[in-house]
Amino acid sequence: MSRRILILCGLLPALALPTVAQASDASMIRALTPYKTALTTDILALAALNSVPAKSQVASWTSKLQRAQSDLATVARVARGQSPSTASGRTLQSEMLSGLADAYGAAGDGLAAMAAARAGNTSAAQADVRNEQSEFTKALVPLSAAGRSLGLL
Repeated sequence: MSRRILILCGLLPALALPTVAQASDASMIRALTPYKTALTTDILALAALNSVPAKSQVASWTSKLQRAQSDLATVARVARGQSPSTASGRTLQSEMLSGLADAYGAAGDGLAAMAAARAGNTSAAQADVRNEQSEFTKALVPLSAAGRSLGLL
């Protein structure tokens, strides 16, 4: 009888751990879900900036890119604050943070392009837009992989 109790005591924690791990990964998903709409909007804005806008549109683009940077920083802070307990959850978190960092850099390059466009330096603005698109392309792969797995994109 005591042998059965020992075996049962050894099996119970092993059976309970997958539930705890799934719960921790699920809490990461729940923590990031409120940012789904903002993240999608920001990614679309970064994708849409593929040429230097007219001077009349620079203020609007500057506002969009500043909001995108702010949203990306918030999502990264929330993602960094989570502690997934499975290897796949940690991989998703790592991919998400990598993509967010690249997207944040892309927004920064976009803001530099807007500053150059506002100053009338078209060649610098074009170079910054090319840098923005390069950073955005680099961000797209990890963000889309993690976003699809987490149900964010």
